[in-house]
Amino acid sequence: MKKYLLLPLLILVLFGCSNNETQETYHPKTLKVQFVPSQNAETLEAKAKPLGKLLSKELNMPVKVSIATSYNTIVEAMRSKQADVAFLPPTAYVMAHDQGAADVILKSLHETEVNGKKSVTDYYRGQFVVNRDSKIKNIEDIKNKRIALQESTSTSGYLYPVGLLQDKGIDIEKDLKTVMVKGHDKAITALINNEVDVAATFQDARDYLEKDYPRVKKETRIIAVTKKIPNDTISVQADLDKKLKEDIKGAFIKLSKDKASKKIIKEIYSHDGYAPTNDKSYDTIRKYVKAQSKE
Repeated sequence: MKKYLLLPLLILVLFGCSNNETQETYHPKTLKVQFVPSQNAETLEAKAKPLGKLLSKELNMPVKVSIATSYNTIVEAMRSKQADVAFLPPTAYVMAHDQGAADVILKSLHETEVNGKKSVTDYYRGQFVVNRDSKIKNIEDIKNKRIALQESTSTSGYLYPVGLLQDKGIDIEKDLKTVMVKGHDKAITALINNEVDVAATFQDARDYLEKDYPRVKKETRIIAVTKKIPNDTISVQADLDKKLKEDIKGAFIKLSKDKASKKIIKEIYSHDGYAPTNDKSYDTIRKYVKAQSKE
């Protein structure tokens, strides 16, 4: 894979248009909510539609949900107002925001349990997965192997894993055969089918395959994880009506606290709740993007 696949997108983050320009207030008649295809699109859409109905009831307005065809197109959807609200992973959010197309309103939360004690985290990690019988034991062993990656706008499926590889002296162009896939479940599937030697995904993407492939965790293993990644965002159009922004924020927080609604939300991306956040929280992503654009 050549650098030119990454640079055109990343350069927009560094030199994109400002988000501070005065804009007219935007209030759509139908709220368009879009999701990134981190798993099978048809399955994801079926999970997302019930959330759309709940939002419609809370906001007292029509809500249309859709699944982006790729991580890249969801950024374009925000730019062209084909989406008013988007579940953006950190890298996609930074790109959209720095082009003046999105403001973050919420970050997702995840419940974890260690030694019987539950806690809520606002971060996650990427992981490198290999088959159980693979001779690959660590990051260094990945050199000259086939690796499944997501598009460059995927934080856990590209940005952070590639950053870790580079830290270990592995050039993704010269030292690896990259296989680009759409969906973290597809990356694991490619691994199981021996189409790749390593899959870079969010932790733990294998959960999404357990229903159809119960032995997935027994037949694969994690060899490394990335540094902490700020959790995914719920972002809205930068010029969206201020009251509507607050209503959307309130609706998501309220729904995430209701037992029945929370179950629907968790089915989509394993989110356990939402909390307010701001753009500054994603500056660490900008540093990763800037570093890789120089490579």
